[in-house]
Amino acid sequence: MIFSLAKQLGVARFRAAPRVVKVLSLQQFLEGFVPIMALYAIMFERVGGLTFEQIGLLFSIWSLGFLVTELPSGVLADYWSRKYVIMLGGVLRAVGLTIWIVWPTFTGYAVGFALWGMMIACVSGSVTAYLHTELGVLGKGKKYAKYYGWTMSARWLGTLLGYVIASVLTLRHTNALIGLSIAGSLLSAAVLITLPEHPYKKQDSYLKTLAAGLSEIVRSKKLRYMCYGLFSIYMVIGVIEELLPRLYANFGLNDSAISIMLAVALIVTVLLLTRLESFVQFSLPKQMLCMVLAVGLLLGGLHLGGFDGSFLILLFSLIFQLFRPVFQHHVQEAATGNERATVGSVPGLVGGIVGALAYIVIGKGAEFSNERLSIGAYGTFWLAVFLLLAYMGRKYRLGNHHSPVELAETGQPTIQF
Repeated sequence: MIFSLAKQLGVARFRAAPRVVKVLSLQQFLEGFVPIMALYAIMFERVGGLTFEQIGLLFSIWSLGFLVTELPSGVLADYWSRKYVIMLGGVLRAVGLTIWIVWPTFTGYAVGFALWGMMIACVSGSVTAYLHTELGVLGKGKKYAKYYGWTMSARWLGTLLGYVIASVLTLRHTNALIGLSIAGSLLSAAVLITLPEHPYKKQDSYLKTLAAGLSEIVRSKKLRYMCYGLFSIYMVIGVIEELLPRLYANFGLNDSAISIMLAVALIVTVLLLTRLESFVQFSLPKQMLCMVLAVGLLLGGLHLGGFDGSFLILLFSLIFQLFRPVFQHHVQEAATGNERATVGSVPGLVGGIVGALAYIVIGKGAEFSNERLSIGAYGTFWLAVFLLLAYMGRKYRLGNHHSPVELAETGQPTIQF
């Protein structure tokens, strides 16, 4: 198993990869290593004594923490330093998790989650923009999809290790799980200290950087479509993935089985992401229809329940975990300016606004019916959205054509009509 995974990841080829890819892969591995993440949705109830509505409110606070810092952090990364903004994110999450240990109440969890949301904002657009620009400077822009897939695989490997540890320790050792998560967060920041960041063209001020990024989205219909797609993906997997452990528990799985189920999903995700450069070539309608299928699997799983339902929801999760980085890739490739972190932050900003409301709506819906029906109604809405996006996507074509101006300015490939 391990040797097969190493072969899929191309470990032997790592020596030939640019240093930025190697170090960023390590950073992503450590960033993904958060053992408490496998069980925190259950921890809030069992350790903190919170109700489902309170847990939904916590996730809303998480989204709000992400929301208020998503665009500002992306602009800061483009104007100041993408590398240092990524490092800042690791420190913020470490502080938030420490609060969970010393203040295990609704208020403590809320403060910690807000800081975690800020961490996600710091890295969401900065990592892709940093890698894209560095590869362009090194003349490796054409391999962006390949290397981005490697870094994302490393991230999910870290998450996988965390889930395996969670399946062994369980919530009987809650503080140990949180402590290991704190260590991973701090190390994810530390490993970037010696990694260089090549200069790129910047605006004269923070506000000009913001204006330039927003202006590019307004001007480009295709970039707007990619942002719509990424936003919709965030609204499905970004919201529902936090509720999956609860769903599995309600279906009758114990703590260890839940962690193993999530670990299986991660193993397959890691393998799929090593082939990211192949998936990004699918036509946009086909990509959207894949997500229609995934939401259908979610609805089927909610209806069935039990092990069969858990398996269908596992497949749903796999598809969306794959297409999230696919569309993050599309956004970076469609952008032609230097405000890449800003552009990449916009879908997350809008997703944070609507996502905060989504948790509240799902929680309120569960009060009037039950969790399954509430989540199912939410999923049905987004199924219709992906059908519409599949129809709209016929107008756009993915390709490897490059404009002379873009090649001269960035040395990186872009998506053309």
